[in-house]
Amino acid sequence: MLTDLKRKFTPYYIDILNCEYASGWCFHRVFRNSPPVISFRQAGKIMGEVCCNLLRQDLKDQELHPTGYCGFECVFAKPLDHESGAPVSVHINGSSSSVFTYSSEQILDVFKPDGNPIFFMHIPKTAGTSFNNYIRQYFGYQMSHTHIQTTPLERQREMANTSHFLSGHVTLEHIPTIFNDRQSVHRHSIVRQPLKQLHSHIGWVKGIALDPNGDFYRKHHSLVQEMGQDLFKTDLSKPENLRELAASLDGFQIDFFDNIQTRYFLDYRPDRVTEEDCKNAISNISQFKTIGLTESFNRYTGEFCDFYGITQKPITSVHNPSKVKPLFDINDPASRAAIEPLVQYDIALYNEIARQKNS
Repeated sequence: MLTDLKRKFTPYYIDILNCEYASGWCFHRVFRNSPPVISFRQAGKIMGEVCCNLLRQDLKDQELHPTGYCGFECVFAKPLDHESGAPVSVHINGSSSSVFTYSSEQILDVFKPDGNPIFFMHIPKTAGTSFNNYIRQYFGYQMSHTHIQTTPLERQREMANTSHFLSGHVTLEHIPTIFNDRQSVHRHSIVRQPLKQLHSHIGWVKGIALDPNGDFYRKHHSLVQEMGQDLFKTDLSKPENLRELAASLDGFQIDFFDNIQTRYFLDYRPDRVTEEDCKNAISNISQFKTIGLTESFNRYTGEFCDFYGITQKPITSVHNPSKVKPLFDINDPASRAAIEPLVQYDIALYNEIARQKNS
């Protein structure tokens, strides 16, 4: 009964728990702006303790927490002991009673790849954030870094030299600038049905302008903010507006919306993607160890784990959902025809990847 009461008033979730660190979120249902302290104990000893005050944008977006500042990352003072068989208990605000207990079998060991660094080419709105959060549970805290596109190139190169898993919105063209030996890198990626990916990506950019005074808006480049504002004012449920969007893209906008998945598989930057570019992207598929389909996400996490001999854990959460309502009907023939120039080569690329996976 006590545990039920605590879980009622102190919701929490453990995203990652391996022998080196834990991450997740926790807050008091009533006193939401007073971050609790969460601790992990094994055999009566506190292995790690941390205040839950990191930003979790996903919880704010889903209106589960008013500010989102309820996340935590806890690095243990020393690795948890697998061999003792002692369970690990989770405590909140120093309570002697645990809110949850993990058996030693539930605690993941840290995976250390043999030699080759791993890079996940994160194409926007393909479930890459969910993949990152799922895969990071297998790596040590300092051995995995995601969204590296937000860090300077020199820092990216430092991480490439010292880490096992890197991920970011980085195209095939720029991966060699991070890693010295291009052939030594294990590349992986996920692609999504192009109409759904484009719809979601447009919605994500539009969602940036939902709160012009918020942290999410301010952390983006002014050009992205401007795109979000323009989209926020446009009714894309009308095919004529979709047609205008497809025809009027220029500069920075082209990289965001014109056959973006094909662009990621190119080792150069085209202006508008052409049939020849699509052929080159398809040819570059062979440079990747694995490529998944968003529509078969569970299957792909299994393929990735199998490739490295990792025991697959169940998927427990999905991250980074769209913040806006549907913008247009991807099943409407008029809307599909209007937006086709922005996805025609992505469709060819996606179909070829799906064909190769099923052959």
